[in-house]
Amino acid sequence: MEYLRTTDSYDIDDCLEYCAAYNLHQASAFLLERKGDFRGAFEIFLKEIEDSNNFLFECSPENAQLCVQKVEIVCKRAVDLCARSSQDHVDPSAIISTPNDFWIQLLSAYIEPFQRGQITGASKIVLLECIENTLDGASMYTDVQPIIVDLVHKYENSPVNAIQDVVTTLLKCLKFYHAATDISSRLATQDSVQALWEAYHYLTRKV
Repeated sequence: MEYLRTTDSYDIDDCLEYCAAYNLHQASAFLLERKGDFRGAFEIFLKEIEDSNNFLFECSPENAQLCVQKVEIVCKRAVDLCARSSQDHVDPSAIISTPNDFWIQLLSAYIEPFQRGQITGASKIVLLECIENTLDGASMYTDVQPIIVDLVHKYENSPVNAIQDVVTTLLKCLKFYHAATDISSRLATQDSVQALWEAYHYLTRKV
C-alpha cells in the first residue's frame, strides 16, 4: 500500500488484476478510487464489512479484542471513503445516484444484522458504535436527518425487539436524548408498538 500511495509510476489496471488474483481488497479499493471509481471501491468495502461482521459474530472470547478492532478499522476506512465521495470535487457519475446513497448503504450494512437477530452482547455495542460513527462522519458533509428518515422507512416493518437499540441510537444522533431514553425503556415493555410510533414521529419531523 505504501508503494501505491507514494508513486503513480504503475499501470492501475495491471495492478488491479494482481490485487484481484491475490485478494488484496484494500489495495483494490485504493486503486479503484484513484481511477475515480468510487462505486467500485465502495462495493469492496461493503464486502469487507460483511466479512468483518461475520468474523465478529463467530469470534471466540479469547479473540474478541481482535474481532472488535477489525470491525472498527473497516468501519473507519468505509466512512473515510464516503467522506471523500461527498466532497464537492467528486464527479457525481462516480457515485451511486446521490451522495447520500453511500451513507445509507453503509449504515444499512450495520443495521441489517440487528434485523436478522444476529446481535448479542459485545457485538451489539460495536455495531451501534459503527452506526454512530458513520452518522458523525456523514454530518460533516450533509444533513443526516433525510438519511435517518430513509432508514426508518426502510426498516419500519422490522420486529420491534430487533431494532429498538438502532432506533434509540438514531434518536440520539439527532440529539433527541430525552426521547431516546423514554422510548428505549418503553420499547422493552408491552407498550412497544406505541413507543415505536413515537420514535418514528421524532425521527421524521423537522429539526
